[in-house]
Amino acid sequence: MKILLFYAPSFWFKTYKKVLPDVPDQDAESMTESAVVVLYHAEAEDSDKKSGVITKLVKNIKWLAGKFKT
Repeated sequence: MKILLFYAPSFWFKTYKKVLPDVPDQDAESMTESAVVVLYHAEAEDSDKKSGVITKLVKNIKWLAGKFKT
């Protein structure tokens, strides 16, 4: 699994374009303060060790959130 974690004092997003045909259209826009942003990519070999990978991901997220008291 590859992860990118960062703390954002404020985070804003707006949906742009639908890319999955089976998902209903959504037009969303949102902003939040004191956010931990997580981008992740699961790889094929992660399915063999699913429990350990998820545990490590959660620990990393909790560590970053605790560092900034979010």
